[in-house]
Amino acid sequence: MAQRLEDLAPRGLVDRAEEAVSLVDRVSRVRIFSHYDPDGTASAAILARALLRRGKRFHATMSHAFDRASLERLRQEDNELLIVSDMGSGQLDLLEQLSVPIVILDHHKPPRDADSIVHVNPHLFGVDGTREMCGSTTTWLFALVMDEANWDLAGVAMAGAIGDKQDIGGFVGANAALFGEAVDRKILVPSRQLALRDLPLARALSVSISPYFRGLGGRPEAAESFLRSAGVDPAATLRQLDAGARRRLSSVLATKLIEQGAAPEAIDALVEDRYWAEPDQIYANELEAYVNSCDRLEEEGLGMAVCLGDREALAKAEGLRDRYT
Repeated sequence: MAQRLEDLAPRGLVDRAEEAVSLVDRVSRVRIFSHYDPDGTASAAILARALLRRGKRFHATMSHAFDRASLERLRQEDNELLIVSDMGSGQLDLLEQLSVPIVILDHHKPPRDADSIVHVNPHLFGVDGTREMCGSTTTWLFALVMDEANWDLAGVAMAGAIGDKQDIGGFVGANAALFGEAVDRKILVPSRQLALRDLPLARALSVSISPYFRGLGGRPEAAESFLRSAGVDPAATLRQLDAGARRRLSSVLATKLIEQGAAPEAIDALVEDRYWAEPDQIYANELEAYVNSCDRLEEEGLGMAVCLGDREALAKAEGLRDRYT
């Protein structure tokens, strides 16, 4: 049975998100200001998709920080509502100088709450924003309060959480509860997978850095020959292999790492937990890697387009990822 949001996150946090939704419903156009990193980019994409679903227009800006220049820029604009995501809790003094209604969706520890701003921050309700919720999961909770249809944004939210390193050691707290519900709803599909990119295997081996396979890195022809000798189709992706082929591939790759003298922890890391985002048809960790590459190369708009499901943007991001890695 599907769980209620107040069973997955503190009632007070859900109530605060409801206040934010009520502000959205009073306007026709929303100004979004979000942090430029993967968590912030995912947050902005969640907002964009949720607002479009709500019939709202929006204008989004990705920024390294909210500073006085940001304040002056917004003062020159005629905005009905400002939503600041993955930042803002540390800039309350600046934001309170604006006359426009404001919603903050942030997970960084705030110095205080704010009377004139709808401040949606897990720390204010006893949730650790360094481990239990990130900017994108806070924003996703807001989107879920807005419309239950936004459960399908789980993969984007998880990509943001991975970008914020909140997956290390496994998800905990509200992250675990929300993602667990998305698994129960068949939106996220968990599995143990080889730590390879979701590409044809010959290419995946040749571009792999962690783990790195000596003699195959940067050599797709050698990787193709290696795979054929193991009885594995080099043109297939991991998802296309049957159970027998996956076992063979795992075995030969582990053997190769041992033969090249890899550390035990590198061999252990050959297999990792992954979540397939069914609506987006991509692994959450792959989505994060594409967005991170875009952000690091100052192509934040492209990263947001990838999160919005733009397949042409994904193809461009593939090239940026190759450059970045």
